[in-house]
Amino acid sequence: MTETGRDTSGPPVGAGSGLRDFPIDRDEILALAELSEGIGLWHLDLAELMLHGTPSFFRMMGLPPTSDPVPVEVTKAVRHPEDFARVQQTYRHAMDSGLDRCEVTFRIIRPDGETRWILGRGHVIRDSAGRPVRYTGVNIDVTESKRAEAALRESEARFRRVFEQSPLGKATAGADFRLREVNPALCRMLGYEPEALIGRNFLDLVHRDDRDACAAAGQALLSGAAPQIQIEERFLHCSGEAFWVNVTVGPIRDPEGRILYSLGIIENIDDRKRMTQALQDSEHRLRELNERLAQAAQERGQQLASSRAQLQAFFDNSPDWLTLIRASPDGRFVFVDVNPTTEVAYGRSREDVVEHEVAEVLGADQAVVPLHYLHECVRTGVTQRYQAHRTLAGRTTTIDVMFVPVPPQTGNPDRYILTTARDLTEHAELEARLRQAQKMEAIGKLTGGVAHDFNNLLAVITGNAELAKRRGAAHLPRLLENILRASERGTALTRQLLSFSRRQAANPQVIDLRVEVPRVAEMLRASLRRNVRLAVSVADELWPIEVDLAEFEIALLNVAANARDAMPDGGTFSIDVRNGTATDSEHVVIAVRDTGTGIAPEVLGKVFDPFFTTKQPGEGTGLGLSQVYGFAQQSGGEAVIESKPGQGTTVTLRLPRSRKPVASTSTPDAGTPSERHERILLVEDNPEVAAVTAQMLQAMGFGVETTDRGRKALARLEAGGRFDLLLTDVVMPEGMTGLDLARAVRQRDPTLPIILMSGYNDVADGADADFVILRKPVPYADLLRSVCVSLDRVTPRDAVSGNA
Repeated sequence: MTETGRDTSGPPVGAGSGLRDFPIDRDEILALAELSEGIGLWHLDLAELMLHGTPSFFRMMGLPPTSDPVPVEVTKAVRHPEDFARVQQTYRHAMDSGLDRCEVTFRIIRPDGETRWILGRGHVIRDSAGRPVRYTGVNIDVTESKRAEAALRESEARFRRVFEQSPLGKATAGADFRLREVNPALCRMLGYEPEALIGRNFLDLVHRDDRDACAAAGQALLSGAAPQIQIEERFLHCSGEAFWVNVTVGPIRDPEGRILYSLGIIENIDDRKRMTQALQDSEHRLRELNERLAQAAQERGQQLASSRAQLQAFFDNSPDWLTLIRASPDGRFVFVDVNPTTEVAYGRSREDVVEHEVAEVLGADQAVVPLHYLHECVRTGVTQRYQAHRTLAGRTTTIDVMFVPVPPQTGNPDRYILTTARDLTEHAELEARLRQAQKMEAIGKLTGGVAHDFNNLLAVITGNAELAKRRGAAHLPRLLENILRASERGTALTRQLLSFSRRQAANPQVIDLRVEVPRVAEMLRASLRRNVRLAVSVADELWPIEVDLAEFEIALLNVAANARDAMPDGGTFSIDVRNGTATDSEHVVIAVRDTGTGIAPEVLGKVFDPFFTTKQPGEGTGLGLSQVYGFAQQSGGEAVIESKPGQGTTVTLRLPRSRKPVASTSTPDAGTPSERHERILLVEDNPEVAAVTAQMLQAMGFGVETTDRGRKALARLEAGGRFDLLLTDVVMPEGMTGLDLARAVRQRDPTLPIILMSGYNDVADGADADFVILRKPVPYADLLRSVCVSLDRVTPRDAVSGNA
């Protein structure tokens, strides 16, 4: 649809004149429009704001077809509200700027609720003075093309996720065999960075003895002689070591069927090949032994018995879950044998498992995934591997599972599969402990500076308090302001320490580095010596990133601590934050530099390794920079380090740009204290804290009643006490915490507003979704705002001031 401009005079639009300005016969246009349901013609008189349209136009808009003019507001009403202003601006610009034509794409919402995309093209008809008098144009329904575009984008995004996140190596190559894209799994497999592989001939990665066969297979694919190729060959690691891979390559074609490039999937089968080769070698040796020792049957039997005993001993004593499964031609998978480790894991004896089907032993739900890989193992004859969370015998574990096909036996239709499963639960727990150790080391680096800052803050508070006792009332506001500022700084330091020390999983959030970096820089001053100058440069237009904020703070702290140790005689520690772009990504660059002693070349490649340190025993665990590297990887980015002896060190974090919005931290206005007269029940077991909190609430205009126990507060409410809000500490004595009290009160009276207070970061975990939580100490303004907002969110209660 179109949008009108200002009212002007012009010839009226009526029967026989609505479409006469089209360049071809009007009747022919109408006939064509009737036949094309996706095209509608329209004509708008700007003087009367009446719209003529073909029946196809009105059907497209979801309106009853009519040959009579209708007010333009009729079609405005179906336009999508999010596109309304943009369409209006486009057509108004065409009229006001002297343009003859304009074009705009927008959405409509038909009366039946269906949303359609419309391409509107308008022609401005002007009078001799150049004033617009009417619009003529055409609307084209482009919904299907829009949906096709969206589906294509979604398909490309899915392909990109599968490509990047696949545990198998993946790459695309052109007709010249040069690599166009490689995924992280292939880079890890080959030991190269992506930049070293892009543009490189694929054949360079293949062992020289296998290149001719690989090239011939590739030519067969390009010529169309083979629709797809699968080949086992040897690749070369960056170290020069050869290893076996299974390569499956298929063509990617354009709509006309021409090959654009090829997609290869590479699986490392070196272990399987070695095992197969070892098995073949063993069989060969056994045949030779049988030929040589045909007359020594007894000795051979003893040797074979010994070998079986060794295999059985390995099977029985392996810490992995080992089973042998038979795949019958009718599609059943039956346990043939299980080792003792598997019996313990399943919580069932060998007799209860052997000769039973997999689904029967594991249960139908838990058997879905293993049965899928078992079928694939039989179908392809290729080892299958995956990780899963499995709950057996009442215990949930993370396991790494591998299905290895046993070579088929001649004349036996059954196939056998050897399965191994390794419990990774303890490994995951060790990783969690390592992360906590890294965090605690960071706290150790910070505490010296924090203690110094706290001593300074205490000096400010006690000094101003002494002066307040000795000076007159005229100096009191300034001295109290000094005490408040020092207290706020101490509160911030305490919360940072609590955040660092807390054991928690990664909690990514979208942050604005223009706010967070200066804040963290102030914290870093505590860990730097006074002879180290801190310089911070943050670009004005900076993209947001999505990271774990606590881990980000610890990473900067670890780099700062290393920089401090590298500058014993002082220097400059700088943080430079800016946007960065690469060929296929947008990221934020955080470059942290020092002017210290630098790092020797032979050591530089090891600094990100866990527990590697050049410091004396007792001065560091070597976990600091490994945490920085792990944080960057966990956040989807990278960490690199550059250094030369005597020239300082630069640690650069490249973290991907986030397209998500930064969460708003704005808070509604609480209003004027004198306007509030509600009654508050305050529950606080510390007398000093209770006294000062009650005085603050009374100064705000509220009535306050205090108690020091949760059970007393509950009894007061059950006895008929009428209050407008409950404000309670979380950590309370005698078996009822503030959270217990809040839940009991909520069960009794769901409408009573409740606010929790706590000086701990994690003591109220799980309550954030149900109650407002304030972190102690609570500033006056924050307390007032939270109380007023909580009171204003509920319908006025029948409890009024004065009801006790």
